Amino acid sequence: MVHFERPERSGDAGHRELEKIRQQLDLLDQTLSRFRKELCPEPEPPASEMPFCLEEKTVRRIIKARRIREEQLGAYLFADPAWDILLEALATELAQKRISVSGLCSASAVPATTALRWVKRLEQDGWLIRIADRFDARRDWMELTQQGSERIRRLLGAIWPSILPL
Repeated sequence: MVHFERPERSGDAGHRELEKIRQQLDLLDQTLSRFRKELCPEPEPPASEMPFCLEEKTVRRIIKARRIREEQLGAYLFADPAWDILLEALATELAQKRISVSGLCSASAVPATTALRWVKRLEQDGWLIRIADRFDARRDWMELTQQGSERIRRLLGAIWPSILPL
C-alpha cells in the first residue's frame, strides 16, 4: 500500500507551490519558444537587402537615439508611437524574449490609452500578433508577425548604408 503525504492546508503554502509551478512552466514555455525559433528560423533576406548583421543592441541604440532626440528637441515634434512599438517588438524578438502588451505600451513613450490604440491598429494591420499567456489570464504577449518582422528588417537593411554605424 502506497502512502501519500497530505499537502498543507494553508492557503499560503498552496499559493506558493502554485506560483513555483507557474514560474517553472513559464521558463519551459520560453525555452520551447527559443527552440522553435532555432529549429524553424526565419529566412534570411538576400545580402543586398541586409548589408549588416541586425542585432538587439543595434535596435536598442536606435531606440536610445530616438529618446535623446526627444530630450534635445522636444517629444512633441517626434511622437511616433507606432515606430517605437515596432522597434521594441523587434528588439525583443532579436533577444529571443517576450514582451507583454503593457511592456510595448511603455516603450511607446505616449500615454497608455494612445499606445493601446496603436497596438490594436498594428494588430489589425498585420504587424503584431497577440498571444494569450497560458498561465496568467490577465496578461497577453505581443510578437511581430513574420511579415512584420521581415518588413522592418528590410527597411533597416535599406537605410543602413545611409547612416553611420552605431
